Amino acid sequence: FTGTSGSTITFDSVSGGKTLSGTLNGASAFYNLVFDGVSGGWSNSTALLVNNNLSINNGALDNSTADITVTGNVSVGGTLQGTGNLTVNGGGVTGNGTINMSAGTFLVDGTGNFGGNSAWIFNNLTFGDGSGATTVTGTGTGGITINNTLTVALAQIVNGGTNTWILPATGTPFVVTGTFTGGTSTVSYRNATSATITTAGYNNLDFSPASGTPTYTLPATLVVGGNLTIGGVGNATVTAATNDPTLTVTGNMTIGSGDIFIASDVNDASVGGSWANSGTFTHNNRKVTFTATSGTKTITSGSSQFYNLEINGSGGTFQVSSNALTVANDLTVNAGTLSGTQDITVNGGDVLGDGTINLTGGMFTLD
Repeated sequence: FTGTSGSTITFDSVSGGKTLSGTLNGASAFYNLVFDGVSGGWSNSTALLVNNNLSINNGALDNSTADITVTGNVSVGGTLQGTGNLTVNGGGVTGNGTINMSAGTFLVDGTGNFGGNSAWIFNNLTFGDGSGATTVTGTGTGGITINNTLTVALAQIVNGGTNTWILPATGTPFVVTGTFTGGTSTVSYRNATSATITTAGYNNLDFSPASGTPTYTLPATLVVGGNLTIGGVGNATVTAATNDPTLTVTGNMTIGSGDIFIASDVNDASVGGSWANSGTFTHNNRKVTFTATSGTKTITSGSSQFYNLEINGSGGTFQVSSNALTVANDLTVNAGTLSGTQDITVNGGDVLGDGTINLTGGMFTLD
């Protein structure tokens, strides 16, 4: 068999247990390979090379016995599964079917789109081979779970797109030596023990353990372009006190019930959205600055105090909501308006700045 350039071979059986065997690479590689049989099932018993595109329109392809290499792109409308390695050199992996790779490494090396509207599961997912500058953009609404390690290799650019990237592994489940930009995506760390968080261009950054009391250690540099959320069924501790980042959150900061956020004891933090604390915030004698320049943002401090609190968003309104607010040291209102109906206590005794304080209820106390 010789898969000539431009040719397409289609397998359309509607039953499982079919095998591609013999020599499936070199001169006997396929050019375009299509699987299109409802309820069909195929596997390759030897290494399979597709010199252009692989399409799984219907049925299931399983590579548990041998690896697959695709020079072009992969389209999945059915099911792609297995435990072998799979390499896509064209850069594009799309479709609304199912991918469930329970072992091996899925390598995408090239420029294209990645994702669909169904949940995809990988063991190891790697973008780039460390050479050549190519860009992959996430697409679709389906969650992408990487049970071991997500890697963005040197020179590779990954735009997280619209996807949710789910990382349940311990240790360092996200390795970036290239570039990761968040798009409108969410990166969700979900392991139940502990994990070290990688420096990357996050949009939404989420800590949602399914169980346990894990500790997540933030890196020395961390900018969150969207929201930072600590939640999940387990009780998470997120600490900035180990590597001491100057933490910037462009969106909202949420600390869930039973969860803990420990601030750096060296550097300050800024938040561009609202603050919602139902758990524990440990301020470590540092400052939190609210920076929104439009709209009304809420500050719900729960049972935790701020140390130094600064309002510095010209045109923004910052409303003390639901709970009394206690500032252990100084309150500075440089720009914008601090409003609310709850009690505010400033234990350090200093209230500074050229902004506006407009309280329509509660008691303001300098102690």
